[in-house]
Amino acid sequence: EQREFENVASLPARLDVRDIERGPQGKRRIARAGDAHLSGTSVSGDTAVEGRAVHVAAHVCASGDAIPGFEPGDIIVARSVHPAWLPQVLASGGLVVELGGWLSHMAIVARERGLPMIVGVDGVDAIETGTQLRLEPDGRVCRLRPVDVRSAA
Repeated sequence: EQREFENVASLPARLDVRDIERGPQGKRRIARAGDAHLSGTSVSGDTAVEGRAVHVAAHVCASGDAIPGFEPGDIIVARSVHPAWLPQVLASGGLVVELGGWLSHMAIVARERGLPMIVGVDGVDAIETGTQLRLEPDGRVCRLRPVDVRSAA
């Protein structure tokens, strides 16, 4: 790892919040809005993971109530991650979040625990519980199989 950093340009003498939120620029490609899949910034995770999405309604995000229908290994899809969800976050297969950045509390927790987390994803409300997702380390959120509405009812 040390050799990898020998070729990385030095940071500027002055940093602002925007520079810090951008995070490391070497290994990750931030997916673009024109890509075929939803995308954001990968703040944790170095390999692709797949799992069942569990979409969390905005009022549950705000209240911190338990995530309805969550099972260990599910990928949490939410506008934000409430600190009360720490047990579910640690049992999850990953996180897809609209709000947050490199320095958000759960991004730090995700890096400490090796959990894939993608933040800044527009369109999280379009991902339904039960949808099979693959989270890519470059920030793409790929829908593998849409939810079967008949079996979800």
